[in-house]
Amino acid sequence: MAVGPLATSAGPLPPTGRPLDLRIIDILTITDGRISNVWMTADELGALNALDAVTLTQPT
Repeated sequence: MAVGPLATSAGPLPPTGRPLDLRIIDILTITDGRISNVWMTADELGALNALDAVTLTQPT
């Protein structure tokens, strides 16, 4: 378990005291039966929305 500020693409998020679930996708490239590259991305926007750190709105 980590505590303290969370570094995000939108800037640091101060501690909230609330648990945070962060969805992460790993994409592996296989070359000749071996992993040759790993690319990872996280759903930061969904996590920030769950903590009320951002507000999502519908386009007008």
